[in-house]
Amino acid sequence: MKNLGWVTALLLAAFFAMGLIGMFIEYGFVGVDMSQALLLPSLEHPLGTDRLGRDLLPRIFVATRGFFMPGLVAAGIALTLGVSLGAFSGYAPQRGGLSHRPPWARRALDGARTAVQLMLSLPAALPRFVSILLLCAAFGFDPYLMAAAAGALYAAELGEDVRQRVELCAREEYVEAARSEGLSSARILGHHILWLHCRPLIVRHLVHLWSFVILVETSLSFMPGEFGIQEPDPSWGNMLVGAREPAMTGHFWPSLVPTIAIVGTVVLLAWVGDRLAATPVSIEAEPSDEALPEQT
Repeated sequence: MKNLGWVTALLLAAFFAMGLIGMFIEYGFVGVDMSQALLLPSLEHPLGTDRLGRDLLPRIFVATRGFFMPGLVAAGIALTLGVSLGAFSGYAPQRGGLSHRPPWARRALDGARTAVQLMLSLPAALPRFVSILLLCAAFGFDPYLMAAAAGALYAAELGEDVRQRVELCAREEYVEAARSEGLSSARILGHHILWLHCRPLIVRHLVHLWSFVILVETSLSFMPGEFGIQEPDPSWGNMLVGAREPAMTGHFWPSLVPTIAIVGTVVLLAWVGDRLAATPVSIEAEPSDEALPEQT
C-alpha cells in the first residue's frame, strides 16, 4: 500500500509538472514544415509530428493551458460554495442551544436552511455539460468562464455530500463533548468535522471535478464550430480533429498521442479520487487532547 501511495504521488507530480511546463512554453503557429509531416517518434521529435510537421511534444504540453489553471479555478469555486453551503445546511439544525432561542430566530434559521437546500438541489438537476455548452454558445468560449460554470454547477453535488456527512458527524458524542467543554461552533465544525472527517470526501470531489473540466474542454475543442480552443492554439481536442484526415490514410500516431493523454489523465484523476474515497474515516474519533483539556 505504501508503494502504491508513492506511485500515486509520482503520477500526480507528473501531471502538475506537465501543467506548469505548459504555462511557460512560448508557442504559436510556428514549426510548420510539411517535409516533416506525420513522422513517427524519434530523438528529434520524441512524440512524432502532426500533418503540418509540428512537433507533438510541445503541443501536448501547451494544450494543458486549456484545463490546468481553469481546473484550479473550478475547484476553488466548488470548494467555496459547496463546502460553505453544505456545512451550514448540515450543522445549523444540530447546533446546541437552539431550543433556547426565540421562536423567530428558529424560524429564520429554518428558512435559511431551506433556502440553502434549494440552492443545492436546483443546480444538481441541470445537465452540466449541456448547461456549459449553452453558456459558451451565448457568450463565446473562454476556459475560465467554462471553469466557473463547471465549478458552480458541481458545487451542488459537493455541498449535498458535505451536508450529509456533517449531519452524521454533528450527532456524535464527541461533538457533544466538545460543546460541553466550551469549544466554539466554528472550531467544532471547521476542525473536528470538516477537517478530520470530511477532508477525503472534499478532495475526492475536487479531483473528479478537475477530470470533468478536462473532458469538457477537450470535448468542446473537438466539436465543430467555435465552442472550444481553436487553431493555431493547441488543445487535446482539436489535435484529435487535425489527426482525423491522416488516420484515414493509415497514419494513426498523431491521433494516438492526444488520445493517450486524455484517457491517461482522466483515468489517473479518477483513480486518485477513488483511492481518497476509500480512505477510512473514523466517525467515532474523539476530539484531540489539545481541544479538550482534562479537568482538574
